[in-house]
Amino acid sequence: ELHEMSRSENLTPFNLSALVVAAVFIIVGLPMWWKTTTVYRASLPVEKIDALSGIEIAYAVAIDLVGPSATSEVVQRLKTLLQDDNSKYLVGQPKILYKLSVSNPVDVPAESSLNRLDDELNLIEAGRFRVHEIPADFPAVNELKSLGKDVWIGCHRTIFTTNMTVSLQRIAKLISNLLVGESLLQRSYRALFANQEVQAQNTKTKSTTAVRSKPSYQLSFSLLNSDPGDKLLRWDIKQTVRDTLIPFLQRLNRVSTFSIDSQILRYVDLGATPKYDAENKTYFLSFGDLPHTINTVESRLGTFVSSNPSLEFIVYVPPSSQSPLCIKDKKGQKVAHNAFMSPRWGGIVIHNPSNDEEAVSVPTGLIMPVFISQLKLLLGFVKPIKLSDSTFLRPHSSGITDWELDGLMLRRCVENVATASAALTSLTRLLEKVKNMVIADHIQTLTATAVESIEKCAAELRAGHLLRALLLSRTAVESAETAFYDPSMLELLYFPEDQKFAIYVPLFVPVGIPVLFSTLAVLRRLRKREELEGSKSQ
Repeated sequence: ELHEMSRSENLTPFNLSALVVAAVFIIVGLPMWWKTTTVYRASLPVEKIDALSGIEIAYAVAIDLVGPSATSEVVQRLKTLLQDDNSKYLVGQPKILYKLSVSNPVDVPAESSLNRLDDELNLIEAGRFRVHEIPADFPAVNELKSLGKDVWIGCHRTIFTTNMTVSLQRIAKLISNLLVGESLLQRSYRALFANQEVQAQNTKTKSTTAVRSKPSYQLSFSLLNSDPGDKLLRWDIKQTVRDTLIPFLQRLNRVSTFSIDSQILRYVDLGATPKYDAENKTYFLSFGDLPHTINTVESRLGTFVSSNPSLEFIVYVPPSSQSPLCIKDKKGQKVAHNAFMSPRWGGIVIHNPSNDEEAVSVPTGLIMPVFISQLKLLLGFVKPIKLSDSTFLRPHSSGITDWELDGLMLRRCVENVATASAALTSLTRLLEKVKNMVIADHIQTLTATAVESIEKCAAELRAGHLLRALLLSRTAVESAETAFYDPSMLELLYFPEDQKFAIYVPLFVPVGIPVLFSTLAVLRRLRKREELEGSKSQ
């Protein structure tokens, strides 16, 4: 009986085949399945990306004081005034680090004008300003002082004054609010990061007018002729662009590039019915009518083949039956230049030719400066302000002063860094959420480039090298957004975890259950065999 039992516990060919299948399944099948289904995930600098949220953006601004009153006491007073201005900003926001010094006096020829002196002193790099005290008996100064002004702002990076000690507080305000543009920088930064509720409460028009920072923009100029049968319109937009707009845009080539197109549209009106002012015998559009005109005109403009953000600039010529047509503001007053602007979209100018003219030549030379002023606000320049106790010497020939350009580059630099940091943070959160998302080598390279560029940009800003910082910030935001918007970084391309179980269970259960039960049966036989052999030995 014992012999028969031992024979029954011997391994049969079926048992041996079950063990072989189980061994192949475990040793070969499972590793091969794991290897073939594992996605490639290149390592990303997650720790460095997390550290970007605490990176300090501080811009070093050097100020040279020149003149008899430029003493160490005056330097300390001005530094205190500038720091007091800067102390109201919250922790974590961009900071301005003022570095003041006294420079050697410059010989000022008596016959020089302030404009000529401003040009002669134009050897200052971006991020450095000069407060220049000139003699009170300077011939050009006497003429300007007759207007009641004793502080003058050059079109480069110099502030002129006849008494630095008396005008020190005004000079501090001009440096922080105008030349550097601290308040606009802080508003732009808060608007970039604020959620919708806070943004609606705290963000002012100045921070929402400007378009987002992009390396390139499309500028479209359109002439709208509402009634071609009434008037024949002509405009020499090409020549005006070459003479007026191109010099302006060339000054911005460090910030962005621009492409330009133009068109003439006929039988297109503003979509709003003007009201008649019997007292002044004019037609007018009220402030509430303006948003409706944008919606109507935009649908007729057409689209140009460009992936760049488009800014629209329109000249509208009303028909004789609605001419002259003007625009009134909220207070019912006529708007200067008969123009209005839509934030982040563009601007419209209404031109009223004489009703006696059948062939009208649109004065683009007079209209283009209006478009340029609108474009400056759309790009984020400081809004023109009226100075009660100071004055500007003259506008720059291109329409952009050096300090205006410096302020724009600084704001773009900070915006690029903030946008790149946000894109990298969102990318890491997405990759943590979707564990089986592929991380290709080029994504790793792009993220590493973006992180490195942000770190170098912050270092260059702290050193006062604005142009280098701007170029690095552009590299950072382009690399970060390219990685974030890569086609492989789309969450919908990958199966969620619950769906993976629904796929693998029908595949593995029919194969795994027979193998599992066969293996368990063999193990039971082996255990009984060991027990039998143990009883024999006893």
